[in-house]
Amino acid sequence: MVTTTRSDVDHPSVPTVELDQVQQGTRECHICGIHFSTTSNLRRHEKEQHDGQEPMLCIDPKNGLYVTTKHSHGIRLLIHVQKCIPERLYDCEVDECRDFMSIAAQSGNPGKECYHLERTRKAHAYIPPAPLKNESVKEMVEKGLISTCRQEECMTVYQRANSEEVDCVFPIFWGEHSLSDRYIFFSVYTGEKDSWCKFGRTLSTFDTKTGKWHCQCIGSKNRISCIHRYLSMWWLFQEHPHLAKNAVDTSNEDIEDIIWAA
Repeated sequence: MVTTTRSDVDHPSVPTVELDQVQQGTRECHICGIHFSTTSNLRRHEKEQHDGQEPMLCIDPKNGLYVTTKHSHGIRLLIHVQKCIPERLYDCEVDECRDFMSIAAQSGNPGKECYHLERTRKAHAYIPPAPLKNESVKEMVEKGLISTCRQEECMTVYQRANSEEVDCVFPIFWGEHSLSDRYIFFSVYTGEKDSWCKFGRTLSTFDTKTGKWHCQCIGSKNRISCIHRYLSMWWLFQEHPHLAKNAVDTSNEDIEDIIWAA
């Protein structure tokens, strides 16, 4: 009589390689979050779907907001796009793209997307940034980096963002995506919509080389008093104090207008 062990009964004909794969579990793509059963499948997916692509990051899954590079050359300036499928909202911050999609819709192709929106198909999954902390902005006041008046303004905007369940400040480090790490970009909640913040968010930029700031709200009514820069400084001081200490508080007239350097 032939005797069998329990392992023979449980896995009578499963190859050793497959057993190893089951034991190791699934692999997750760090870019889009899709799971794969084997490392080889994951590597093939990353090569075919993500290699050579300009980064596209989801920053607000609730409203379908993403950030990506405006151009694939020079300074990788950040722009916002919206692709909220449940609400059927498809829009891009770039005027040329909006015109392109409007013309396409008038020509009977309402689903045509600009190349920025097309990148959302390969977007990085949403990863919440470190939240702002009250203790950090209080410390900034104590060190004379921000006035109590500015602190109150920052807290007001921060609380409004929390009430809408969105991140008040979302930092973007292109250096983590094989691009230049000179500039740190911040998508900042505004709570309003205008030509300079079409999706209720604006762009603040910190130049790590010169220590200067730039905000997209230049040219708006907020030109002289830019709260978005201080909100960004709050996050930078909290998470990267070694960078924040090199920041200089300049007026908008003195800030390098890198927006036109793209």
